[in-house]
Amino acid sequence: MIMKSILRLLGIILLALGIWYFFVKGYNYRISFTTNQSQGIVYDHLIRWNDGKSYRDTIVINLKKEPFSDITQNYKFGDSLFKFNWNLKMIDENTTKVTVNTKDEYNSFIQNILILSTQNHFKKKSIATVKKFGKSLLRNKENYNLHSVRDSIIPSQYCIYVSVESKASNKAQAMLKNIFYTMNYIKAYDEIQLTGQPFLEVTEWNIEKDSLKFDFCFPIKKLKEYPPMPSKVKIKETKERKALKTIFNGNYKISDRAWIQLRDYARYHDIEVTNLPVEIYYNDPHNDVNPMDWVAEVFMPIE
Repeated sequence: MIMKSILRLLGIILLALGIWYFFVKGYNYRISFTTNQSQGIVYDHLIRWNDGKSYRDTIVINLKKEPFSDITQNYKFGDSLFKFNWNLKMIDENTTKVTVNTKDEYNSFIQNILILSTQNHFKKKSIATVKKFGKSLLRNKENYNLHSVRDSIIPSQYCIYVSVESKASNKAQAMLKNIFYTMNYIKAYDEIQLTGQPFLEVTEWNIEKDSLKFDFCFPIKKLKEYPPMPSKVKIKETKERKALKTIFNGNYKISDRAWIQLRDYARYHDIEVTNLPVEIYYNDPHNDVNPMDWVAEVFMPIE
């Protein structure tokens, strides 16, 4: 009698496991790895790595995303269609656990059986794709350097500026397209004297849409009156603020990696920040050939 009860219980457990395995869990294969890069930087690289782009025989389509934590994508490999769900979990401010649930959209049920084989094509392709991303993540890290985060103060400065809108990934090009408005004005009048390094002050950052509004500024000596200015050029005095700060070395077009590091640091340490970073530039990209020698102070204002 006891044996029958045990067998019945085992049967129920096996049935429940079978139902979960074939009909409930929603994926065919799971892959996990840990990287010593922050959650936001891993997310940012994943989005830029294959945001709807094609490479070789692969077409990638983003289906949905939760900024910095979750991305679901379709990968079309020839005649096969796989769904990848990437989940990013912050371990600490500089460490992220990546879990990828993969699914064969055309043959999900049979893959749950075939996946038990080490030679299964779907499993091998899934592993190869995740490894490719992991390797590209390491290569990406070689393109810049981020220093440790510390408390700091954003100085108050009097400046002339132009207001610019762009994608975060295109901010460097947007600055280059607009720099002549301020520089022509500065060069045209001897009384306009620069007092420091050019800087960028973000006024709006839509993380989900990757859109920016920012003021591209040049600090100048304060005067009682100024020569007539072009319509795009304005004057303001920035506020002194408490902030988190890091130093960024690398091409300024990817300095928003520092924004993400500061944001991740703030989230991990439960610090409220504005998500409106400020960057001060110390190198002229036209004169300094090696981007790894470029220096930018990057601040994230504290609420």
